Amino acid sequence: MGPADRALRQLSAADIEVHDVNFWPKGRLATDRREVGVVTLLDVVECLPGHPLSLLRACADRMRSKGTLLLGGPNAVALARRAKILRGVHPYSPYDDWMRDAYYGHFREHTPSAYSDMLRLAGLRVLRTELVEEPSATRARSSYHGRRHGRLSLVATALTVMWYGELLLPGLRPSVYRVATRDAAAPGA
Repeated sequence: MGPADRALRQLSAADIEVHDVNFWPKGRLATDRREVGVVTLLDVVECLPGHPLSLLRACADRMRSKGTLLLGGPNAVALARRAKILRGVHPYSPYDDWMRDAYYGHFREHTPSAYSDMLRLAGLRVLRTELVEEPSATRARSSYHGRRHGRLSLVATALTVMWYGELLLPGLRPSVYRVATRDAAAPGA
């Protein structure tokens, strides 16, 4: 995705109003109470050093009554992570990275059902769920097209098998996206 400043410039150039807020560690959003139509939290909640419920509640509180929240992140039970465990490798960040004083990786990845539970506890209703295999598909294709591995190499074959496994078993795909709206029964709705 690139550096944040580049993304912010591109959004601004497209006349998209961005509220760039550093939520952590205070646990609250800016005091501006304007209601927004769309909130995106893509690959955010797994990077928080604590649970994301206060962030999700604050986002829900600032959404219009028919606003939409798009929550996306990694699937903790994805096939690729399970394969790492079988190989004896930790499925998340390498240990040496995690042990650094300034760590910016994933603190906790979540399962598809945990994403739904978080949204429900924040007073949101899940409208749609997408489990996406694209990271695996891209890795499988790039092993051929990037010529890093031969077409029939062990790595290329394993990536392709994993991709097909994810196509057959969507719950094992690497990315989860949930589209939610404010629940009419939720406080403040």
